[in-house]
Amino acid sequence: MAVAIVALIVVGSVSVVFGSTWSQERVASEPEPAAAGSEAAFVEDYLRRAVGEDYLETSDRAEIARFLRRELGLQSELLELSGLVPTRVEICLLEGRRGAMVVYRLDGERVTHYLVPKRAEDRPPRVAREHGALAVVTWASSTIEEALVGQVSPDTLLQLARDGVSE
Repeated sequence: MAVAIVALIVVGSVSVVFGSTWSQERVASEPEPAAAGSEAAFVEDYLRRAVGEDYLETSDRAEIARFLRRELGLQSELLELSGLVPTRVEICLLEGRRGAMVVYRLDGERVTHYLVPKRAEDRPPRVAREHGALAVVTWASSTIEEALVGQVSPDTLLQLARDGVSE
């Protein structure tokens, strides 16, 4: 399967890959980064690009679950809610951490569920912020940080998160 370019949607920050002309100008005008900083840049690029399969277009919940297990070792259940239809799963990179985003459709609107393996304290779902029509709800368990992002009401996302949280 051909490797596609992964669009990273990051709450609060967006990583953008610029053309080579801009990169050359940047390299010429900026001082060289410290060795540790350059190593981190190589690791981030590797994690973003060197994956066997970085996305999967499907509404098959079993296939999406296999993708999450294979690519990230996640045993997480998909959200099982009336009207919520999965359409895609893909690898994402958030603040240097490799995770996944499952894209759903709910009443014609896109709702994205981020799953990022990370040691965290349990946190119940809460509305994190609104950006115009875009709402964000976050929560965490001891092993995974999660978020729902979409152009639906914050109350709808909050209810989806509460109903979909695994025990």
